[in-house]
Amino acid sequence: MSISLTIEPIAKLIHIEAKAIATIISALSELVDEVAFEVLDKGVIIRALDPGKVALLEIELPPEAFIEYEVKTPVKVGLSVSDVKKVMKNIKKGDKFILAANEEFVELCIEGVPSRRYKFRNLEIASTEVPELQLEFPVKAVILADPLKAALSEVKGIAEAVEFKAENEENLIVAEAEERRVEIKFSKTAGTLIELELSEPAKACYDVSYLEGVTGLARIASNVEVRFGTDMPLNLKFMLAGQGTINYLLAPRVS
Repeated sequence: MSISLTIEPIAKLIHIEAKAIATIISALSELVDEVAFEVLDKGVIIRALDPGKVALLEIELPPEAFIEYEVKTPVKVGLSVSDVKKVMKNIKKGDKFILAANEEFVELCIEGVPSRRYKFRNLEIASTEVPELQLEFPVKAVILADPLKAALSEVKGIAEAVEFKAENEENLIVAEAEERRVEIKFSKTAGTLIELELSEPAKACYDVSYLEGVTGLARIASNVEVRFGTDMPLNLKFMLAGQGTINYLLAPRVS
């Protein structure tokens, strides 16, 4: 049975898998305390920039990512990320996620057994201003999501920095940056590397702590596009299995 709303929404959307939304919220919680969801005719757009301006998360979910998507008037939905994370911590597989909003209130509903409804004030949160970046990455790889998650999990247990390296079009290396106690090779031969293009060899180091928060996104992605260059930012683009994309841009580690 559908949950009855207590507000008159100007936007309402239903996602068939609440666990996927909970995973996105968890990644956002690693960067910001509050977030603004832009619910537009063309879909949901979320941008989160951490206070140190080291990492940027951009999420785009088209209407096709939802089983129901109704927008009478585009609306900005402002929420406390920690509050949303708390109410979504006991999500079970098969639970549906419902968001209904107007200018004053937001209702989040989890439709399952049991079903729950939570009502919040729609907070006024300034949109994240993102400068236009014209980056030409010399390395572009497409890899399977699960092996990337496993590789980063191995490195984070022993190191503060991880190195991405590509010397040819056959292998992408992810390694512990300092003593190289862990080194994981993604290759076409092993089936973990789908595509690799490079205009020049490159390597760069990044803080594991910033990558740890987004590794969970691999659970809801099919493939991950990896772009980087020597001493350049790392760009991870998660292609979501249920349609939509998540872009993660991380500044390189300064020696």
